[in-house]
Amino acid sequence: MIKKYIYIILAIPVIFSLITYIKSVKKNKPSDLTNIANNVMDTIGVQSAKRALYNKMALDLANYLGTAYDWYDPRRWTENDKKAFEILNGLPQKDFDIISKLYFEVYAKGRTLLNDLAKFLDSKYYSQLNFV
Repeated sequence: MIKKYIYIILAIPVIFSLITYIKSVKKNKPSDLTNIANNVMDTIGVQSAKRALYNKMALDLANYLGTAYDWYDPRRWTENDKKAFEILNGLPQKDFDIISKLYFEVYAKGRTLLNDLAKFLDSKYYSQLNFV
């Protein structure tokens, strides 16, 4: 009986994951995240000219490390270490602190950037960073 209905048994988790993914995409609209990020930058005192840059860098880091997505999302299973390193390479400590705060509060859902870099970034890139 299991051999006869194996496709149905395997399709159930896939359908469930797809439904929850669609719900999560609808829940986190980009405009909502931008408003939250602007509130965080208001409390830090970031100049308005650099807000878009910091916002994009924090979002890109969360995407490249895979931490912006839920555990069942296939985008979380892969990471782009080279692009994440390119964002962080040569970044001053002050800018890193701002990006780290945005990463923690807005895009990575309470995950610390330094811990995620140590966990997800390849050791050859991690050893070249100057603020860890």
